[in-house]
Amino acid sequence: MALELGSSVHFAMQGKGGCGKTTVSVFQAQYLRDRKIPLRCYDTDPSNASLYEFGSLQAEYVRSLRGYRVGESLFDPMMSAILETQDTATLVDVGTSNYLPMMSYIRDVDFFRQLVSAGRAVYIHVPVVAGADYAVTMRGLTAIVEFAGKKGARIVVWENDISGVVKSGASAMSSDSICGVVPLRIKYDDDGAERGDTFLEDFRRLVEHRFLFSDLLGRTHYDENKEHPIYQAQRIRLNHIWDDVRGKLDQVAWA
Repeated sequence: MALELGSSVHFAMQGKGGCGKTTVSVFQAQYLRDRKIPLRCYDTDPSNASLYEFGSLQAEYVRSLRGYRVGESLFDPMMSAILETQDTATLVDVGTSNYLPMMSYIRDVDFFRQLVSAGRAVYIHVPVVAGADYAVTMRGLTAIVEFAGKKGARIVVWENDISGVVKSGASAMSSDSICGVVPLRIKYDDDGAERGDTFLEDFRRLVEHRFLFSDLLGRTHYDENKEHPIYQAQRIRLNHIWDDVRGKLDQVAWA
């Protein structure tokens, strides 16, 4: 698997904000790092550069604003670096604020097809959620499938359970370009039963401190002031979450 993913390019994209793009990016980054795959990360969100704050990822922050407007040409250095990078996986967290300009840029230069033609595997990671935002995130998924799938990119759907268990059934989910569906089970278990709040609290604390799962190794506290200890029970729950997601990622049809 390391060979197939060694020079892969990953985009976390969704037109709806707050549905878990950075969460998806963190899980995918951890997955690649666990396999000893060199990884280069970019954070393009002009208003909330969350991925950039994960210190162990050493993500590069891409400034994309000219005043109050996104300047598409400011993506040129990042995109050129991605095209030129060899034997290293790349992960791009696309912010909601520049989602449409990024899609426009990619369309104008036919970026996905260029990567595929160069022998690079391209994956678009799309989170969807249940509840009030189900319809809008499914429309976002459909738009990405229709656009990116025709360019040779492969789509990984992440069913984020933050608002409830996602019950997929839209036509977009049957597309040949979808290579995997990853049900995120943090708030609920695989049977749809709601867990106690401990799992969600543990994961939120992990993310709030901008840690990957592997960042907990050798640590007894989240912070230098030792105000937030890491208890063994918390490690067990977080390991349970990560082992579950890693097993589901193993089932994705990576090219």
